[in-house]
Order: sequence, then structure tokens, then C-alpha cells
Amino acid sequence: MPFILKPTITETFLERSKTTPNTIGFQYKRTLWTDVSFLEFYQKVEVLSLGLTQLGVQKGDRVAILSSTRIEWAIADIAILGAQAITVPIYSTSTPKEIQFLLEHSESKILFLENRTLFDKLTDQVAALSALQAVIFMDEWESVLASGEMLRRTDPYHFEKNLLAAKPEDPITICYTSGTTGEPKGVVLTHANMMSVLSDCVSVFKNHIRSERETLLTFLPLSHIIGKVESMATFVFGWKESYATSIQDLQKDFKEVRPTLIFSVPRIFEKAHSQIQIRLGKMSWVKRKIFAHAVKSGQKKSILGTLRYQLYKQVIFSHVVEGFGGNLKFAICGGAPLSRELTEYFQIMGIMIFEGYGLTESCAPVCLNTFENYKPGSVGRPLPEVSIRIADDGEIWIRSEKLFSHYWKRPEATAEAFVDGWFRTGDIGFLDPQGFLHITDRKKDLIITSGGKNVAPQKIENLLKNLSPLVEEVVVLGDRRKYLTALLTLSPEALAKFAEEKEILFSDFKTLTQHPMVDQMIRSVIDEANLELPPYETIKKFMILPESFSIQTGELTASLKVKRGQVSKSYRDLIESMYRES
Repeated sequence: MPFILKPTITETFLERSKTTPNTIGFQYKRTLWTDVSFLEFYQKVEVLSLGLTQLGVQKGDRVAILSSTRIEWAIADIAILGAQAITVPIYSTSTPKEIQFLLEHSESKILFLENRTLFDKLTDQVAALSALQAVIFMDEWESVLASGEMLRRTDPYHFEKNLLAAKPEDPITICYTSGTTGEPKGVVLTHANMMSVLSDCVSVFKNHIRSERETLLTFLPLSHIIGKVESMATFVFGWKESYATSIQDLQKDFKEVRPTLIFSVPRIFEKAHSQIQIRLGKMSWVKRKIFAHAVKSGQKKSILGTLRYQLYKQVIFSHVVEGFGGNLKFAICGGAPLSRELTEYFQIMGIMIFEGYGLTESCAPVCLNTFENYKPGSVGRPLPEVSIRIADDGEIWIRSEKLFSHYWKRPEATAEAFVDGWFRTGDIGFLDPQGFLHITDRKKDLIITSGGKNVAPQKIENLLKNLSPLVEEVVVLGDRRKYLTALLTLSPEALAKFAEEKEILFSDFKTLTQHPMVDQMIRSVIDEANLELPPYETIKKFMILPESFSIQTGELTASLKVKRGQVSKSYRDLIESMYRES
């Protein structure tokens, strides 16, 4: 089955539908799993797109999608492009205030909503929008489809002409940044940006992906740029995209779908690792010892590929692989830093994780680990078309066809983002002698102690999370201070298991987080981490928070990234208490 690369997404979609019309391209589950061929998908998109045209959607109009990940999201997305409009994706986890801002700022004309339940939470916000003309519920869009079918009968080539009318420089989406350090910015991405990414992906994976044999389990938000690339890549690679029922049922979905590839974020593997540790805790001392010995042996590169290692994989590690369905060839991971230890751990288990690096502004990956060029701890080498430059202050600059055209309604921010054609990422890192890129931190997150030492907090935070399944999130603090401190949240599942093992009686989660034995355990994790750090990077004091960070309380973005500024603001008094003289 051929890979398909055309100048635009819409032409690529059209060519895929014509080249492999009867191939199963999609799969979704309501009660049972349902297959959808590329032709059936095309037909659904066509009438919906023409229905949008009947509603008055014109070239350049913005149409928003607010929904969890499901096949209707993908249908709506291509239908919008087929009407020559621009998709504005919105996270289903966004707060009503954030949703109102995005709809208002983008001046979206139409809003696709997953269901009326979601609408009931947004009544006041929607009523305040002057540009919004219609709301389409995904489970009630029959009238829009019927209207589109009428236009298709009178003008059967209208949709195809629209698909072919798109130019590479035309926008396909206004994808808003997560807003970890301020107001979200609308990143305008074009057909050319997306096709440049997909062309490079074909270049580096063409020998390892067999379209007719590949199945993906799609669970990332399609409003995230990685999810967007995954969705568009289906038309290039021709694989089968299976939509997960929910994040809560992900383990069950893995077993039923048995994917060969996945696009993921580090949190999925961090949770998987935590679950493995919890299960190990329930095993006998002998079994834990055997597992630890197998992992330790696997850490010696010389053993990989030997008969002994193959035996370990089949007898000991196979249960881990089965947890991901049993057929997983590799995972592409991005969106946040993944620790080297975790990458190597899952490699030993038999699961290859290819960490990459990119931003919304670069239409996702500009660097990626591959089978041919692989170095755990790095985010890979630059993709074929990409140039990377490290500025004097360590900031990573990018030059590429993948870079966005501009920030929506923010010309001053667009101008500030570039220097002589190089995009300033805001990330700090370095290129090693072999050309692999390493990310050390966000430029705005760097801590400069009162002693003048530069500290990258992400390195320390990842170290702590890797040392214990109890640690859910960590925020390291200490800018302009004498020493570093940390705020920690704990995993409810791991903490409940710890309480069971230690026979701790407790009334609720908040009370348990403050138990002396929990404090002692976290103190031992901090002490272990400090042994691996230079003195100026060690944590001197810490506080365990009684509840997890959340989107609702403002500490997490819709894409579940920690807002350091909001954390510092919410827990100002607690932080100050760690810096008072004893």
C-alpha cells in the first residue's frame, strides 16, 4: 500500500480515498468495535462539509471543535477544511472561561460540540459571543448532513473542487498554546507546515511502517498538536486508526485493539511504570528479586539481543508488553520531557519509545529519535528538512518549513518570536557531538539562586518522579533564594497501596498525605535524589500538598502542564514558610 504525499492535506485526503477506498482506515467503539473504510469516511466528511457550506461557512471562516477524542472529531476537522475554513481546536478539559476566550479571540462562526451536556455548562459563555452563529452537536447533526446531501445531489463535484482548491500556504488550523506562562496564543498553521512534518516522517519511518499491517490506538486529545499530526498522518500512511473509548478504559482498549504504533505523552508511561511498581509490591520477595535482576541485566547493553535476554523478555517482561496489547512495535512520545531512565526501562521491557521534540509553532516534531538514530535521554536528531541552532544563552532556535505563519491577531508577538528567520523556542538545550538534541529546561523556568547558580528544575523534578511511584507532580522553587525547595503532590493509587502495606488507618486522602510515615517516605526519596545532585541543586526543604493539581483550581493547563506561576501564587504562604529562618 503506497504512502501518499500531496501539496495539501485536502488533496492527500482525496487521493487516499481514491487509492485505497475499501481499506479499513478507522475503528471506533460504542458497544462493539465498528470498522470504517476510507471511502465511508470520505462520504461522511463530504455531506458534513457541504452542510457547513449550506450554513454559510466560507473560505477563511473559523470553525471550532470542542470534544473528546472520537471519530466525529476527525470527520468534523476534515469537513471544515473541505469547506475551505479553518479549524479551531479546543480541549474538552478547558474551563468555561478559557473556552469563551478562545471562541471570542478566534471569532469562530460555528462550534462543534460533543453533546448537549457540555453545552449546558457553557450557556452563559456562548450567549456572550457575537461572532458565533450556530452550534452543532455531534450526536445530533443529522439535519446538517441532510442539508449537505441536498447540495451534493445538485452539485456532485462541489466538495472535490473545494478539496483541490486549497493552496499550500492556506491555513488549516489556529491551534492555541497551552498558556503556561500567560494568555494563550493562536498559532496559525498551514497545509505546507503539516505536509512538511508528514513528509519528513515518511522519510525516517518508511522502512518500518507497513500501512496495511499497522493499527494505532488514538487517545491523545486531537486538539493537541501531536494528536493533530497523528490524525492527518492517517491519510499519508494509510494505517488503521482506532479511537480509544476513554483514558479511564485505556488498558482495556490496548488489549482489544492490540496496536502496533501509538502516539503518546510521557504521563502514559509514567503511570504505566507506577502501576508496574505497585504490582511488583504485591509479589513475593523471590519474584521481585528475579524481576530486579532481569532489569539490571538488561541495563548492560551487551546483553541486548542475546538468548538470555530473549528468555527474560518472553518469561519475565512479556506481561508488561501485554499491558500495551502485545503487538506494540514502537511509540512516538512528545509534549513534555521523558526521563532517560524511563526510556531505557521500557526498552528493556521490549517497548521502543522514540522521544521527539517540537512545539505548536513548529507543527509538532522537528527532532525525533528513530530506529537508525537512537539515543535515550535526547529528543533525537533534527528531521531532514530542519535546521537547529543554539544561541549564545543556550536557547534553541529553529529554521524550518514547519514553522507557523503567524500568531493570530498578535503581530508584535510574531515579530518577537523570530530573529533573522530563526524561531526562538524559549527552550534551553544543546546539540551533542553526534548531532542529538538535548533539552535541559524552559528558558522562563530556569532558576538562578541568590548565589548565582543556574538550576534547571525539570531535571530535578523528573528525577524525583522516577524514584518513587508515590510522587505525582513536583515543582522545584528557589529563584533568587539561598536554596531550593519543592512542592509535591502524591498519586492517590500509589498512596493507597503504601497505606495498605504499612497498615496506616486514615479517613481521607488529605489526611493520609500528611501522615508522618508518608512524610518520612518522601523525605527518603528527597535524600536519595540529593545524593545524585551537586550541592546547589539539592532540595533543602519540601512540602507535601494535601491534594493534586487540577485544571479547575488553575494549576494545570488543559493539556495537563503545570502552571508554575499559578502554583507559586496559590501556595505563596506555604512557600514563604520554607524560607523563614529557623
